[in-house]
Amino acid sequence: MKILALDLGVHTGYALEADDYPLACGTWTLGVEKANRSLDYRIRVLWKTLQTLHKGFKIDRLVWEDVQFQSAGCAQTQLWASLRTVCWFMGIEHAIHLDCCPVQTLKKWATGSGGATKDDMARHLCQNPRFKLVECALKSGKNKGKPAPLQVLDTVTRSLLDNNAVDALHLLGWAKKTSTE
Repeated sequence: MKILALDLGVHTGYALEADDYPLACGTWTLGVEKANRSLDYRIRVLWKTLQTLHKGFKIDRLVWEDVQFQSAGCAQTQLWASLRTVCWFMGIEHAIHLDCCPVQTLKKWATGSGGATKDDMARHLCQNPRFKLVECALKSGKNKGKPAPLQVLDTVTRSLLDNNAVDALHLLGWAKKTSTE
């Protein structure tokens, strides 16, 4: 089974796995400038990226983090809803199984706490032997008495993974676990 996990946003984290073999993970930047609200090009960038991936890998399952916006601005909420709609259309057009995981559910699954921080998520990813694709090291510098933040590295490309990619990797693990239950 080929699974693509996404942490949707302007910086979309992704993790792609095929038949228990990790293929790729990282973060796509869909755009850097404020988009025209009548035609947001970031939606098209995500659509074309997903189309290209599906053409090459024939994705069987697409999963994303289900964010519930309560205090976000209108533009942020509309962008995220539009990105989610792209995922829905991918499923409809290509008969891909779709699933979304609420944020607190993902955090609880990954760390044991629904209120986990970004550093908690990175730490638990590094401690999970399932994710051989990543390597972790402490960032240098002072952190005012708190545990040092982690740098998470893709062992294949040697690139740093941000919190979006970390979340996507956890989503991939969650998707695999829930597909076998």
